Amino acid sequence: MRVKSSGVAVPGLNSSAVKSLRFPAASHEVVDGFSRLADPVNERILRSANESKLLAQVRDTLLPKLISGEIRIPDAERIVSEVA
Repeated sequence: MRVKSSGVAVPGLNSSAVKSLRFPAASHEVVDGFSRLADPVNERILRSANESKLLAQVRDTLLPKLISGEIRIPDAERIVSEVA
């Protein structure tokens, strides 16, 4: 359920005042240039986050089994190589 707010977070500031504010907008060239620089960084961040999540899952799966002796290091290495 969505409820529309009628209050303001800043006293004396209303939606009409906000809508009338002027701000500079970047040109298409600036936006494109920024995207060329930022996109590879964002992609690397996402890849690293996904890799970190996978490594945490592997750790959480294998560590208890290694500690308990249920599996040995060679078995764990084989399992990891199958996942990667």
